[in-house]
Amino acid sequence: MDALRIGNDVKSVHIGELRIGIDAPEKQDRLDAVAAFFEETALPHVVEADILHRMWAKFMLNVGVNQVLMVKEGTFRDIHKEGPNRELMIAAMREVLPIAQKEGVNLTETDLENDLAIIDRLTPRGMPSMRQDGIAKRPSEVELFSGTILKKAKKYGLPAPTNQYLYDQVQAIEATY
Repeated sequence: MDALRIGNDVKSVHIGELRIGIDAPEKQDRLDAVAAFFEETALPHVVEADILHRMWAKFMLNVGVNQVLMVKEGTFRDIHKEGPNRELMIAAMREVLPIAQKEGVNLTETDLENDLAIIDRLTPRGMPSMRQDGIAKRPSEVELFSGTILKKAKKYGLPAPTNQYLYDQVQAIEATY
């Protein structure tokens, strides 16, 4: 979804689909009920066999896209093309891979490539939520993204210099509000 929030309105060109799943078999009945409700209401959705893997892949995408476009004050167009912004985004995303592995989720370069394919289909003039937060001078999701990566990297003794850079840059931006 490439939603753009303007005041109290939300506009989107691609609504996307909701990914749902369970992390334990005993939750299957609840998942079936939710999926049936979504079918009745024609809400686009996919039932994921491995929802934790899907969540980590989405998290990896957001770690790259949201933070880079807030810091670089850009739109999706700025990460569609080869260059320093795309390289920074990919570097931030790559730091997620070993952390996911340590957390027991088999996230791989293939997942990163799949995320890049999704990113490349986003509306060029669109902006992720953190960029919109920066424009509106609202607190962003930096703690959710690089904040989480930095805590987990420390826990596992892994380097995360790109996410440290992005975290520091976002903190500096938000300090001006």
